[in-house]
Amino acid sequence: MATYIDSHCHFDFPDFDDDREEVLRKARELGVKRIIAPSVGVQNWARLSQMAAHYDELNFALGIHPLYLYEHSVFHLDELAERLRTQRADISAVGECGLDATADIGFDVQRFFLREQLRMAKASDLSVILHSRKTHSQLARLVKESGVKSGVVHAFSGSYEEGMQYVKLGLKIGVGGVITYDRAQKTRKAISRLPLKSLLLETDAPDMPLCGRQGRRNSPELIPQIFDALCAMREEVPEQISDIVLQNTIETFGLPNLDV
Repeated sequence: MATYIDSHCHFDFPDFDDDREEVLRKARELGVKRIIAPSVGVQNWARLSQMAAHYDELNFALGIHPLYLYEHSVFHLDELAERLRTQRADISAVGECGLDATADIGFDVQRFFLREQLRMAKASDLSVILHSRKTHSQLARLVKESGVKSGVVHAFSGSYEEGMQYVKLGLKIGVGGVITYDRAQKTRKAISRLPLKSLLLETDAPDMPLCGRQGRRNSPELIPQIFDALCAMREEVPEQISDIVLQNTIETFGLPNLDV
């Protein structure tokens, strides 16, 4: 059995409150040995920290998501910087942060908060977990300006050329349930061509359900199905894909090697 890491799962969300330990158990049985849980803002920083201390399989990231900026002020950036300083040994990345063209908050505010979080990531020598919706060129430009060279653009749904923008900056590409949809031809073609060394697996659970599961909760238990979809579109053998993607994730988040 292959060993997996879900590199992006909002495991602290209420969607998992009724069966969180059962989900973890099933995921472990299917080879999902670790989960990276990003925050969306100040409202779940403490919860994620406490949850990661309780579950050995869980690592967490702290940041401010662009869709939640309306709940934040510049003072929360100070609090984030302080948490990154005092909890540095426990934190795996800065994020989820980024840009979103559908957000109600203007791009000036989004860019300010993103630049500050990129600055913190560089100063703390941490990777970033990046969110981008219809903003790939802007996001790539800001990452390049920041000097950050480690992280992942999660839930990628762009073209090969857009993906390569990030790869050339040293970033990884998050591969999720979108590749299970036949209509996502642009993204499927991109993922089939991007360097295997640049790919991570993720669910973005409880969101981004796989094809055939629309309207149902997504879950880290489904990482093997995303892996199977990835294998179906790549030339490499599954064992090579599994090994390289696993190592990509370990290196990106500074994780200990898993006992496989």
